Amino acid sequence: MQKELIKRLYSLLTIKESAANIPKNLEARRRLEFFTNSIFMEMPIARPVRKMLSFSVFTPYHSETVLYSMSELLKKNEDGISILFYHQKIYTGPSQTT
Repeated sequence: MQKELIKRLYSLLTIKESAANIPKNLEARRRLEFFTNSIFMEMPIARPVRKMLSFSVFTPYHSETVLYSMSELLKKNEDGISILFYHQKIYTGPSQTT
């Protein structure tokens, strides 16, 4: 079975016609390159679902103000990511969007 997949992949990569179908859009090329490179990366074995920590996001109701203490903002999770770091990356200000 694996031998057949390797033959198929080899033929897709070496046939000249497939080279004519490369997207001209740079973003499309970048995404395709990322996808094809990720196929061959070694993936860590995932934990069983019952051992995974849940992740939830809450949305303030109406005009509710949400306040975190400084210790909550700086506390890192098991991956070493703090709430403050997460919010800085997800919610960039107008000066950081360019």
